[in-house]
Order: sequence, then C-alpha cells, then structure tokens
Amino acid sequence: MLHQVGIRELKDTLSAVLHRVQEGEQIEVTDNGRPIVRMVPIRPMSATERLAADGTLVLAADQDTEWPDPEPARPGEKPMSEIVIEMRADERY
Repeated sequence: MLHQVGIRELKDTLSAVLHRVQEGEQIEVTDNGRPIVRMVPIRPMSATERLAADGTLVLAADQDTEWPDPEPARPGEKPMSEIVIEMRADERY
C-alpha cells in the first residue's frame, strides 16, 4: 500500500521521509487529502544510461528491433561470414 504524508508532516519529518524513500518505499504527498506528488526511489543508472543522458552516446532508434536473417550465399559463392573471417585473418598478419 502506498503511504501518504501531508505537506505539514513532510515539512516536520523531511529527513525521515527521505530515508524511507531511499530504502525503497514510495510515498505520496497530499495537500488537504489530495495527492499532489509521489516520491519514489531512484535506481542507479547504468553506464549506457549515463552516457545517453550526457549526450555522449546516441542510442539507435530501433534498438529493440531484431535483425533479419542474412541472405544465403548463392551456389558457388562463399558465405559472407567466411569472407569476413578471411579479411580479419589477413589484417592480423
């Protein structure tokens, strides 16, 4: 159940309320019994989320889209995977 705290109680016990939120509890702040804001704990951001928030990293718009299966090689041709493996081997030596 969501715990509710009035504005006056929040002013009087702010440190304790913030500690409860930090421990994972969600608290709704009310004004004359009407909910006006919900306080929820913030989960730590991953490195990817931090870089995206800073603008250093731009995520692809379709990052949840699955890639299609590669087209099969035509008869007599090498598959693209073999060509890439050969190219990489040539670069190493």
